[in-house]
Amino acid sequence: MWWKPRPIRGLATQFPGSGPESPDEWIRCAEADSRFREVHARFAGAGVMNWLTEREKALHFGIAAFSSGSGIVVELGTFEGGAAMFLAAGVARRGQGRLVSVDPHFGGPPWLGMATHQRTSAKFLAHAEACGVREWIDVRIGDSSAVAAVWPAEPIDVVFIDGDHSYLGALRDFECWAPKVRPGGWILIDDADDTALPELLELIEEVKTISGVAYVGLVDGVAVFRRGETPPQRLLADVSALTQRRGSIRPWDMSPIHEMTLPASYRKSCSQSHEPGEADAYQLAFLVKSQPGMYGYTPAAGERANRLIRAVAIDRGDGPAIEIDPRTPQPCKVIFCAVDEVATCSSWLTPGGLMLTLNPANPTHESSIGIRRTMLDAGLEGCGWVGAFHWGVRRPFLLSAEAVIEYTKTAYCPPKEIPQRA
Repeated sequence: MWWKPRPIRGLATQFPGSGPESPDEWIRCAEADSRFREVHARFAGAGVMNWLTEREKALHFGIAAFSSGSGIVVELGTFEGGAAMFLAAGVARRGQGRLVSVDPHFGGPPWLGMATHQRTSAKFLAHAEACGVREWIDVRIGDSSAVAAVWPAEPIDVVFIDGDHSYLGALRDFECWAPKVRPGGWILIDDADDTALPELLELIEEVKTISGVAYVGLVDGVAVFRRGETPPQRLLADVSALTQRRGSIRPWDMSPIHEMTLPASYRKSCSQSHEPGEADAYQLAFLVKSQPGMYGYTPAAGERANRLIRAVAIDRGDGPAIEIDPRTPQPCKVIFCAVDEVATCSSWLTPGGLMLTLNPANPTHESSIGIRRTMLDAGLEGCGWVGAFHWGVRRPFLLSAEAVIEYTKTAYCPPKEIPQRA
């Protein structure tokens, strides 16, 4: 990462054993290898921005060249290719396998505002050519977890985690890729000695407690773990238990949500109307998966809209109920409007926000299908209806799975009631 502070390196760790599966042995073999010396010389002249120590260079070359397996190496977070040049050179030395380089190449995490001049893919590819290893690299310009989701059923020999250094970012890399490493394979985590990254160091300490991986030690700033025989399901169960102790729920294990119950405020202010669809509209509005915000209604939507929106806002307590003025639109998490206002009002919804409207005619299948078409044309998803009440959701695909979980938890544990605004 371009913004990564330069760590202060400590003393080298000596590893137990002296076999070919020892990091010390990989480093010794690399330093004695002519191919390592060749790529080292090319690397020095290529101008690659990097923070590698000499032992780390040898480790990356050695683990890719001399560890057991078929040479399938995955690097998460490549930047300009510092470690990648040595990993790919090691695969070339082995004569089989490939380095899969995974990085969006924005110059930082995708959620951080990076300018176009900070993009690194062109430099990375140029460095790979200069170091003579381009043909051994499978470049994936994308998000780590998304690439993991479409990874074929191919065991991995080595995963090097050096991407998003936030706690959840590094955790996501670990949970997405560590289960794909074959038993006896290796997991490396960079910057394990960097006191400027306490959140990453905390994660590494927690990873040491997970069954399915064994901590071997440090090579300067690289934490070395070995994948054990424990099934991936057990490894992930340990990760889930670990994160739950921190109050976090992972998207691949949402079972803790099933232990939550609706708060006492649910339907507290709702009318006792038994009109078909009204209870459904209240439920969807109360449990909407969107950021805290306002609950809006338009005058044209009528008194039923006014009443329902105010009831939801009072019961949720995380935003005021407002009458929407089309001349000064404001972003809302829920909007109740007339059918002919749907196209205009939908753009005022926050991602994941809910649109409600009423069928003004006697609800028939044909008229309901027509309103659903109107809502789809307005860019809404998940459109449906019960009785006269119709709904749709604004851009739910913009919400991460983690965001959906957090919004769900907030709905079941709402904040203190916020005074309502006229």
